[in-house]
Amino acid sequence: MPSKTFLRLEKEKQTKILDACIKEFSEYLFEDASINRMIKAADISRGSFYTYFESKEDVYFFLLDQYFHKIMDILEYYVKETGDFLYAFEKLYIEIIHLYQTSPLQKFVYNVFCNMKYMQEFQFHKNPEEQDQNIKELLSYVDLKKYRGTKEDIFEAFKFSFIITMTSIAVKIKEEKDVFDKRMNLLKYGIYKEEKK
Repeated sequence: MPSKTFLRLEKEKQTKILDACIKEFSEYLFEDASINRMIKAADISRGSFYTYFESKEDVYFFLLDQYFHKIMDILEYYVKETGDFLYAFEKLYIEIIHLYQTSPLQKFVYNVFCNMKYMQEFQFHKNPEEQDQNIKELLSYVDLKKYRGTKEDIFEAFKFSFIITMTSIAVKIKEEKDVFDKRMNLLKYGIYKEEKK
């Protein structure tokens, strides 16, 4: 995460630095992205970069964190509106695909989803207790009568839904295949046939 020094910079300078980093991560996959090109585009010294961020990973995870917060805001809106987290994930999937198709950050988002291992590392990078607390807060808006199972079951189903949504977005973006509905239906309805009594 950025240093206090970075956060004290004028917004205009922060934006210029972050725009240079987004541009670099848009044009190159993470492994090939260069701090040298970032600092040249941002018109800052290497020393300044390391005053603001610890590493290339640090700035990348910061950008992912901003993107992640947008995702969680969309999810929270629909969960609060309907009390139905499965519906909220369906709306989230549609909105992210639409944003991807219309956003000037399309190349950045594409590269993020092509680097799913960094998305996974980003998740591990975050505090697990904080993640669980965020999910529990979202689930406080869920209408539990809509689902069977315990609160713990619903908590796990929420996490599965998140994984299904993110991986389905990656498949849609990278392979232009839509697997979301099929995967979510398996979660919603299961795979067992009902036994005849």
